[in-house]
Amino acid sequence: MQLAGLQHDLSFSWLRQRQIDKLSPMQAYNWAGTGSLSGISDSAAAPEPYDLNTNRQEYSTEISAKDRIHVNQFADLWLGLRTSHIQRDSQRTDGSRATHDDRTITTPWLAFSHKLPWSTTGYASYGQGVEAQVTPNRSRYTNAGVALPSAKSTQKELGFKGAQGAWLWNAALFDITRPVWGDQGLCEEANSCTRKL
Repeated sequence: MQLAGLQHDLSFSWLRQRQIDKLSPMQAYNWAGTGSLSGISDSAAAPEPYDLNTNRQEYSTEISAKDRIHVNQFADLWLGLRTSHIQRDSQRTDGSRATHDDRTITTPWLAFSHKLPWSTTGYASYGQGVEAQVTPNRSRYTNAGVALPSAKSTQKELGFKGAQGAWLWNAALFDITRPVWGDQGLCEEANSCTRKL
């Protein structure tokens, strides 16, 4: 498509995803003794299921648009935008600790590429993504198995890539900043720890 004297390669996409985890009512996270890498010691199994499990379901709908703008015969500008609607639910298998997270996150993407001599291309890009986290399903957590709120991450990249004969190569510097979920509390015994963003 021609717009303002420039060639645009527009594309659109739609994605719907569903994940449902229905687990057995109980699970085993029991101390089973100490072993060794040499394999000469033996410890007894402890498979008795004493801990509740957590059922989870997640629905996500993503709509995205991408445009490659041919600035000239050597340079391209890439623009993208994605909107994600995420619904996450979890509850213990006995029906307790029900949680619900429902949010929409919009993430942009921008890049510039330029063809260089010797079949080489240089590029720079910036983008955001969506990160998801679930608390481990362990009895020490007050929010065991809970789907935590989704959050954004960012990535910046500067690189070169090329092809010489049968050889392909690339080199890049990049920086990724991700949200950090951490544990708060003693985290040594049952219900002594909470996973948070």
